[in-house]
Amino acid sequence: MDRQLHRLYAENQHPVAFVDESYELRSGETFYILASALVYPEDLSQTRLSLLETYGNDAIHAAPMFQRMEYVSLRKAIELAATHHDGMDVIVQAPVAEGDTRGERARRRCLEYIVPLLHHNESVSLFVLDSLDNPMAIRRDRFVFSDLRQAGAVSRNVREHHAFPSMEPLLGLPDLLAWSFRQRLTRRDDSWFEPLSSETTIHSLS
Repeated sequence: MDRQLHRLYAENQHPVAFVDESYELRSGETFYILASALVYPEDLSQTRLSLLETYGNDAIHAAPMFQRMEYVSLRKAIELAATHHDGMDVIVQAPVAEGDTRGERARRRCLEYIVPLLHHNESVSLFVLDSLDNPMAIRRDRFVFSDLRQAGAVSRNVREHHAFPSMEPLLGLPDLLAWSFRQRLTRRDDSWFEPLSSETTIHSLS
């Protein structure tokens, strides 16, 4: 874990929101999914350990696990994710607006929706997002949080941090959530999402 994230955890006393995405921007049925999973500070270490133990101490990435036909491991990870969280949300914008070829506007809209919601309803002040491996995309996310703070949509103490799952395995929770919900949209297959469905709130943005 990087030093900055460790400091943010030490300063935080509220649930942490872990955030990941999945999207389809080129087919006839476009969508952008933003998934969040909450974990209380006192549960961070044990939940992280449980995720690591379920997949041989490696970070969980649902899409490549599915491609490698690791179905048993993937279902086991989803069952674990279904119990090791303190709230889950899926935000879906579908279709993605015409001209938004990289999903940037869709992502911003999803963040503008979920960040104030989790801040006010769940007292979340720390958001850990899967690193986009793109400095400009990370910068755009930071602008969203800055704009929300300046507009008074969230308080000044709300912080965001981008991390790779290899550095913060807890990002496996929203990864599993976003991927499993994607199967509902693309494959009409609810079996992956079903273990998570009863504890997940779905928000649809037109």
